[in-house]
Amino acid sequence: MKTLRLPFLLLALAGPAVSRASAQGALLFANRNVGAGINAPVTYCGPLTPGGPFVTGLAFGTNFLAQLIVNGQPAGRPVPFREGASAGYVSPTAVYPGIAGGTTVTVTMVAWFASLGSTYQEALSRGIGGYGSSQNLNIAVVAAPGTPADLVGLQPFFILGCIPEPGAGPLLLVGAVFFLLRRR
Repeated sequence: MKTLRLPFLLLALAGPAVSRASAQGALLFANRNVGAGINAPVTYCGPLTPGGPFVTGLAFGTNFLAQLIVNGQPAGRPVPFREGASAGYVSPTAVYPGIAGGTTVTVTMVAWFASLGSTYQEALSRGIGGYGSSQNLNIAVVAAPGTPADLVGLQPFFILGCIPEPGAGPLLLVGAVFFLLRRR
């Protein structure tokens, strides 16, 4: 009789953990989903390198990263953009933000120039541009095993180019010119 109690005891202890895990909500991180009416490409405007020529185009490849921010916290890993005819879009990925299914969350898609850092917060902290974000969306996450919730209402947005800080030499030169002009 003792051998039968152990499996039942393990099942009784594991049951709540399994139900909590299966109740976790999911979002579909995709800025293009024709079936859900989502077509929100991300466009980059500005120089691709400091001091480089101004360009405008769709974010592409590993030069750019994107991530979801859910209730103010990063959710999932940063992902690169697709290339070629799919530039401006990320590959669809299920994201599990650690929130119970059925809960309404505030979701923002963020994107940045990858050379500014491996996280959005790192790129933001530089304060020189090279990042952008969508408008906030209120989305009800779907509990597993249901299909992850689409980012319905997501609109296209821009990554604005980097504005490099001037070096010490140009700043001293400008300061000297203003100093001499003031003395007159």
